[in-house]
Amino acid sequence: MKFRQKVLICNIIFVAIAFAVSGYLLIRYNYQMNMDRVCTSALEENQLLRTTIEGDVANRILQGDYESLSDVNLLREGIERKLEGTQTEVYLYREEELEEGSPFYALVQELEAAQKMYTIQENNGQYQLLCASILGIENADIYIINVKDMTEVYDSMNRQIDYYRIIMIVAVLVCSVVMYFISLYLTRSIKTLTKVTGEMARGDYSVRCRIRSRDEIGELSRYYNKMAGAVEHHVEALQEENRRREDFVANFTHELKTPLTAVIGYSDMLRSKHMSEENIQIAADYIFSEGKRLETMSMKLFDLILLGKTGIEKRRIYVPDLLEAVGSSAAPIMAERNVVLRVRDCDAWIMGDKDLLRTVFINMLDNASKASGGKGVVVLRARHKSSVVLIEVEDHGCGIPKDELKKITEAFYMVDKSRSRKSGGAGLGLTLASKIIELHGGKLKIQSEVDVGTCMQVFFREVPSDAS
Repeated sequence: MKFRQKVLICNIIFVAIAFAVSGYLLIRYNYQMNMDRVCTSALEENQLLRTTIEGDVANRILQGDYESLSDVNLLREGIERKLEGTQTEVYLYREEELEEGSPFYALVQELEAAQKMYTIQENNGQYQLLCASILGIENADIYIINVKDMTEVYDSMNRQIDYYRIIMIVAVLVCSVVMYFISLYLTRSIKTLTKVTGEMARGDYSVRCRIRSRDEIGELSRYYNKMAGAVEHHVEALQEENRRREDFVANFTHELKTPLTAVIGYSDMLRSKHMSEENIQIAADYIFSEGKRLETMSMKLFDLILLGKTGIEKRRIYVPDLLEAVGSSAAPIMAERNVVLRVRDCDAWIMGDKDLLRTVFINMLDNASKASGGKGVVVLRARHKSSVVLIEVEDHGCGIPKDELKKITEAFYMVDKSRSRKSGGAGLGLTLASKIIELHGGKLKIQSEVDVGTCMQVFFREVPSDAS
């Protein structure tokens, strides 16, 4: 059963119970008021009859007619003449006249001197109110009983009940229709949220819930959107991580296969064929160069694994000294590739491992000289501002396409694979460099444009010169 159906049924039940209880209490109250009014009227009539009889008795005593005082029939006739034309029925009985089984016997049995009693009797759908009292005359008790028809009270109550049943049925039906549309309105947000959740469960993590209400449903939708955003981010991160792992395995396999194929092929030639000294030397050179490539690649992989498991010991580094050491180490490579290196330092201090940072910037200069294609200028400069030291390596070479900028720090990824292999690269240099920068708490930012050049920026936190 849907939630809106539960809401509808619960509200219908509540409305029906509320109408039934309120109607019952209202009819009951009205019935009780009518009963009290009729009973009060009957008791007052009985009191009036008592007063009338007492007055008649007093007149007879004043006239000296003592013999008629005990004659109940004479008293009854006098009362009947006075009540002629009214609907009141009056009965006068002496005590000995009421025997067990007579209509008023049970009523008068409950009377005591100077008291009044009343009861209600039903006969074939007719209701009568019997009211009785005792009057003592000449050492005898006379029971005064007046009967009042109160069928109208019960008929009125029954008519009210029937009429209220009709009203309640109509009211419940109307309320049901109204509550149906209200429940649709109130639960449409839940329906929307359910639909969005179903789409997310089917794999669409980009879907969002557009509920603008400020109630609990609106708050739930806002939390859902936050959750969906977090899930989408994590899914994208997992997909990206999975892509990186697949690319790593594919590239690693390819990087191993190329030198191993050469080593196996040339060694098989040396083993199975008679070759000249020149060809033997060529084959040995190939085997040696490919072996060195494997060694370099394995050492860099080892460095990556080691950096991920161990920390580094940081010391104060004077930036001009760092740039001078990097420039001195990279100068032979630059000269060999016919590239001019310009170094511009600044007076600043950073914290880190000098040897590891030298590796980072030497690798960047190596990549910059390769990208320059044997011409142009490569700039290594440092600047500091607002407690931040920026070290840049800028070239004016071939540049990097925008869709590959995010991938160049991945293991074995190379923008130009053929050129990198010719120069002995394996696509691990920038991966290792970015890992070292991360361990130093720095930030690497790469700006590049095809056929314009590339600028690699590394941001460090500046430390005072006297920091320990």
